[in-house]
Amino acid sequence: MRSTPLALLATTDPVLRECAAFDLVVSEPGTVALVHTLSEDATAVRRVVIDANGVISDRWHVLDDGCFSCGIAGDAVNALEEIISMMWPHALAYFPPLAIDPLPLSRVVNEACQDGGLSAHLSSVSAVVDTTAAVEDLLEPITLEERRIASDAPERSIGEAILAQISVADLIVAHGGDGPGGELVEHLRAHDTLLTGDLHDGDVHPLLFGGEHSAAAALARVDPRGVQPWGGPSEYGTWTLDLASTRPFHPARLLDNIELLGAGRLVHRGRFWVPTRPGTICSWEGAGGQVSVGVVGSHPVPAEVSTRLVICGNGDERERLQRAFADSLLTDEELTRDPRSWEATSDELEPWLGAVS
Repeated sequence: MRSTPLALLATTDPVLRECAAFDLVVSEPGTVALVHTLSEDATAVRRVVIDANGVISDRWHVLDDGCFSCGIAGDAVNALEEIISMMWPHALAYFPPLAIDPLPLSRVVNEACQDGGLSAHLSSVSAVVDTTAAVEDLLEPITLEERRIASDAPERSIGEAILAQISVADLIVAHGGDGPGGELVEHLRAHDTLLTGDLHDGDVHPLLFGGEHSAAAALARVDPRGVQPWGGPSEYGTWTLDLASTRPFHPARLLDNIELLGAGRLVHRGRFWVPTRPGTICSWEGAGGQVSVGVVGSHPVPAEVSTRLVICGNGDERERLQRAFADSLLTDEELTRDPRSWEATSDELEPWLGAVS
């Protein structure tokens, strides 16, 4: 039995999404697209199915109560399987709700493909980006609510949403050409992520539908433990700053310097550790004026962990960032302290990282 190739294409731009769906279904016979749209109150999704002849169906479905991302993924799997069983398309393109994080969604879809719940194989996960707006969207403090994008987290910046989509993608569709936005996207593109200009050319179909998505490769691209500077051209002033040290951050000084490290027109990715939590690897990520920290995992041997922040921008923040980074690290004297002296029942980062274990 033939397995239908399924491509997942994420974006934050409603116009780009509609254009991309239309381009794909008209450029290759037998291609069908499912466009998933979230209701304003984030309780229901609209399923629009189209092919080269136009709209096939247009229905609303109420999401299951509980986990929001689980509800989106579950409805997507059901809708996609319904399309396959009724139409058996040559290729199937899935456009999830705007600003969705494709990593957990693609994981559920991929698992459904592998266990037989979905008669397809996930061929690719892509991010569709408007490069003419990328600098503003990624660097300015604009929230999803301000852009009128329905979400379960309306306070999230649109930059964070785009960064999540770019970071996990097998393919980036950079619509709008080069310029400052294209240059910034290039600095954020992983070395194994492909880049194409648009979906108008039928040659893009093999990139979307001709391969096999690797969940392990996607996870590796976004794992803070493997963060690295991708770099790129600098014709329009874009730079990537790689701040790395084997030393941990001092929890109090990190909190004091958080604004110096995080404020401004910047995109951040990275990891760090603090001596009050010697067995914990912490994540650092942000865009659009927002920075989030969290716990990634643990490391059995402290010597194997390091602190590394990779920051992209196009302004004059580099010297400030370097000073703040260096000031946040443990000093030579602090490094010589007995590790037991750092043991505590709490630290300054507890509101963000949870209780000290």
